[in-house]
Amino acid sequence: MHRPVLALALLALSQVLAMTLWFSATAVLPSLQQAWELSATGAAWLTAAVQLGFVVGALASALTNLPDVLPPRRMLWLSALGGAFANLALALLGLVHGRRRPTSAVMRPQARWDHG
Repeated sequence: MHRPVLALALLALSQVLAMTLWFSATAVLPSLQQAWELSATGAAWLTAAVQLGFVVGALASALTNLPDVLPPRRMLWLSALGGAFANLALALLGLVHGRRRPTSAVMRPQARWDHG
């Protein structure tokens, strides 16, 4: 790809699409609060868990020196794919167990999330 403007546009688009994972929990939070019967405290814990997951992933990536080992395209692609699979796994977990809320393997509804 010898056109720098196109390369930059594709890079920016891929970064924006990958960052949508960061905001996905916040975007669907009202629906999750209703479906999982989360209180405001439970919703805050869920949002914090998403943020913490990204921080842990970034630290693990830095500590294992992955950005220097993997080409940037592959690093971005694998990170976005991992986040997408994590979201899919959470959605499927509810479907497999026939529940509208996650099971104890992921979250303990009410007892664990709602303290107030």
